[in-house]
Amino acid sequence: MNIFKPVLSSRRRIFTLSFILSNGFGVYCYLHPTEPSSEIGGNLIGDWRVDYQYGYGEYSERVTGITSYFANGKYNFSGNLIVEGGGGRHGESHLS
Repeated sequence: MNIFKPVLSSRRRIFTLSFILSNGFGVYCYLHPTEPSSEIGGNLIGDWRVDYQYGYGEYSERVTGITSYFANGKYNFSGNLIVEGGGGRHGESHLS
């Protein structure tokens, strides 16, 4: 009288099915990659380097990075935001 046999059997079937489906999806994605977004793509007009700093009392904020402007009116910014404050507080974040 083994009551766990049907449960284990159904779990094996579920695991096997999910394994086959996930591998099939992985192979499909490998063979049919998606195209990059065309929203930003196009004719590049120019790149501008950005490096500015603002002070707010005991806190300061510094932004460094590159802004790219495209012919279709879209732009892209990639850079870093650094926040420093009193008491040696420091925070940094990458923006994209």
